[in-house]
Amino acid sequence: MSQKEFHAELQRVVKYRNKHVAHLQPIPMKYPSMDFLLKSVSYLYGKIHSDALTKDAVIDYGFTATELFTEQFKKATAEVHFAEKHIEEFFDCLHSL
Repeated sequence: MSQKEFHAELQRVVKYRNKHVAHLQPIPMKYPSMDFLLKSVSYLYGKIHSDALTKDAVIDYGFTATELFTEQFKKATAEVHFAEKHIEEFFDCLHSL
């Protein structure tokens, strides 16, 4: 992926975050792709974890970055499903404040 393509993908994620997460606008059913973020984080984690100058700064969880990200992504997905299931209750609560 070129730097230009990376920034374009990143802007999609930032736009989604700013519009639908930070400002609580209705959440669309189509979420931005996170594949490029997983690959970037995995690459960076691998570089930091294997470099002699930086490897001591990284906590070794016993997982690769991909495994760790995947585990956290599963937890986040469960939270999103919960939120989608209870979104009407959430908005009713907000309106009652």
